[in-house]
Amino acid sequence: MPSLTADEAGQLKMMQIVLVGLGAGAAAALLLASVVSGSIAAIFLFYLAPLPILIAALGWNHIAGLIAAAVATAAITVLSGTLLIAVPVIAFGSWWLGYCALLARPASNGGAGALEWYPPGRLVLWAAVIGTLIVAAAVPNFGTDQQSVQAALRKAYEGILRDQSLIDMLVVAVPPGAAVFSTVTNMFNLWLAARIVKISGRLRRPWPDLANLTLPAASSGLLAAAIAGSLAGPLRHTLRRVCGKSAHGLRNARPCSPACDHARIEQSRRRAGGRLCRHHRARLAALGAVASGPCRSRLQHSQSCCT
Repeated sequence: MPSLTADEAGQLKMMQIVLVGLGAGAAAALLLASVVSGSIAAIFLFYLAPLPILIAALGWNHIAGLIAAAVATAAITVLSGTLLIAVPVIAFGSWWLGYCALLARPASNGGAGALEWYPPGRLVLWAAVIGTLIVAAAVPNFGTDQQSVQAALRKAYEGILRDQSLIDMLVVAVPPGAAVFSTVTNMFNLWLAARIVKISGRLRRPWPDLANLTLPAASSGLLAAAIAGSLAGPLRHTLRRVCGKSAHGLRNARPCSPACDHARIEQSRRRAGGRLCRHHRARLAALGAVASGPCRSRLQHSQSCCT
């Protein structure tokens, strides 16, 4: 059998990458679509949707992972009839993790051919960023405020769970913990995909020393920004309420002219059927002492109406 030429070998390899990407994308789409059944097992399969994309990216080529992400997004869009923003974030986020995991550069202190691989700590940071983006893209599908999101979650959980106390706990706990859970899920899928590819002998990257994993310095700044962002909404609401009450107090405490004060007392007199309490009658007398001209005549008329 004649050996393949370089061009034929390249074409065969590219065809293999495309076929792997198509198959992985179809598998990821099926896992994503399984959530519509509403069962516990389907939810578990849904969170494993990034796994085929990561296996394709780590085991063959990042192009295979990119094709898989595009196929999964297109398939879900066709099946649902609309573009769900969370789907491409999940799919292409998985591809990006696989792409970064295989990044390498020549080692500065190693021998010829030695490579310095992308740090695992940065992969963890990317998993957190992608997890946050997934939640940010998914939340508008449930509502635009806390009440609507919790109501939508309650309706979804009541379709698959019967324990009301568990539903109440999940409705409260899931929204703030969703990004954390998504980050952990991303890291688990990356670890599982790397293990599967390593067992098959296709993993080009040596297994990292996870015990000595260190996060990049930028993670502290991102954490501070995330905390500030989470407090921005409630803090802004509290400041608005405080400023509103302060403005209301200043508005009520400002000195009024006799005509303005007379108008308020006149409204009180009409609501009371033409009669005023002792406090308002004394106030009218005091205003009459400091008023002059047309204002004095109106005050005297009001006093005569109240007697």
